[in-house]
Amino acid sequence: MYSHTGAQRAVLCIASPLVSLVGMGGTLVVITHSGRAANADDQALTCAIFDMRDPSRPVRLSSSPLPLSDGATLTWAGFSEGGSLTTVDSKGVVRSCLRSNGYEWVPLCHTEALKKSAHEHHWVVGVNETQLMCVIVKGDDPYPSTLPRPVLSALPLTMPLACSEPAQPQLEHDRMLQQLMLDEMRSSAMAEGTDESEEVQRNLLRGFTKLDSLNLKLLAAACKAERNARALDLARQLQLPKSLTAAMKLANHYKLPSLAERISMMMSAKFDDDDGGEDPELPPKPPPRAPPPQRTVAPEPPKEASRDADADDAADDADEEDDDDAPAAGGASVNPFAKGGAHAAKLAAAKGAEPGTSKAAKRKIPIAAGGGAKKIKGA
Repeated sequence: MYSHTGAQRAVLCIASPLVSLVGMGGTLVVITHSGRAANADDQALTCAIFDMRDPSRPVRLSSSPLPLSDGATLTWAGFSEGGSLTTVDSKGVVRSCLRSNGYEWVPLCHTEALKKSAHEHHWVVGVNETQLMCVIVKGDDPYPSTLPRPVLSALPLTMPLACSEPAQPQLEHDRMLQQLMLDEMRSSAMAEGTDESEEVQRNLLRGFTKLDSLNLKLLAAACKAERNARALDLARQLQLPKSLTAAMKLANHYKLPSLAERISMMMSAKFDDDDGGEDPELPPKPPPRAPPPQRTVAPEPPKEASRDADADDAADDADEEDDDDAPAAGGASVNPFAKGGAHAAKLAAAKGAEPGTSKAAKRKIPIAAGGGAKKIKGA
């Protein structure tokens, strides 16, 4: 492997014959043979994805079998406009490897179902978020003609869904495809460090607005059919505060008070935070990641020098208080709480402290000369 200036960066061993190499940005894809499959007509391939942005060495991100249809071969491999690895096999199945799904493969289209005749096939050029760009080739020639210049055609991506709502198959498909593309856009932006840029935030907000619009249309159909569980499931997938407000209006319009109450509780739990809730002009934040475990440090034991110093300070303060409360010069001290007195020792022992070191204990009990001392002595 070489850098763009020709400097050699790494030497890798490929374990089996090479089939294709695909690159975009800082990503390199190596597709190789991995031996024959169980069926003699099937082809077994392996796909390895490398991150080439590390200047010292390539970093392997994923290595997994490349999915193909039964008896099919790989006819095209490339990257979509959003940066997702995409393949097409000879049976016309278009698949995409999504980073947001942990590099799992997802079927996006079956071009055989879009053929207008049995004598045509599609020469794939590229893929965007919603369409497959190709040249329609008619006849037995496997390649398009170059003169005149071929015309590009756009085939819509149609995911094979087992639609739970037969009345809304297109909405179900559009919602699923929009969700996948939004997750992939956010994952790619986070990997490149551009997820906080204004352009990415604006595109994400536009995408989440469209996704919520599709969910609200399906939610309206569920409310009309009085399918509360289905409607609540769709409401949980709404991302923006204004979308949940619209969902609650739909529930009230179709006279579903229990559904409206659940949606209201959902809004309170999701957006009524201390910071005032989510900003309606920004896309929702991704789920927070668990913080790394922090190392707990045991507190250091108190040093003897510090403890002795505190005891000396307390003793000095006690001496000052005793001097202030003592009788006139020449008389005997009658303060039973003076330093070293018998009563002070008993009081310190009762409070669990050493004699002469508890300043707080002396201040809690008022010290009086004469009458107070006699009262305690006679007690």
